[in-house]
Amino acid sequence: DGLDRRDAIYPIGSGHAFWDSIKYQHSARMVVVEFKNHKAPIGQKEVESLQQYLMPSAKRSFGIICSRKQPSKSALKARRRAWMASSNLILFLSDLDLQEIVRARADDDDTSRILESQMEDFFITLVP
Repeated sequence: DGLDRRDAIYPIGSGHAFWDSIKYQHSARMVVVEFKNHKAPIGQKEVESLQQYLMPSAKRSFGIICSRKQPSKSALKARRRAWMASSNLILFLSDLDLQEIVRARADDDDTSRILESQMEDFFITLVP
C-alpha cells in the first residue's frame, strides 16, 4: 500500500546456535532490520517505527536497529515496552558494534556473540 517501508527483512536459516535460539525461543522466522543514519542517538520514535513491522503472528518478532550511536534512554525504555507488550525483541547495533562484528568476521570468530551479549544484558536487567 506504499505506507510500510521496512529497510530489510531477512529469513532466519537453521544450523547456527544463536539464530536457532531466536527462531525457536522467540518464534521468529524473519529478522526485520532498520538502518538509521542519524547524528544523534536514536530514540523512542525509531523503536516504535520498527515495532510496527514486528508481528509475532507473521513470525516477525525479532528486530535490529543499526545506527551511528548507542541508543538513548528513551529508546531503551521503548524496547522494554515492546518486549513487555508484544514479546517483540529488539537489539541495537551502533557503528562500534558493527565494527566489532566486521573484526570478528575477519578473525573467523562467531559474530553472533555481539548480539547474544546484548540480548543477555537486556534480559538480565529486565524488570517488571
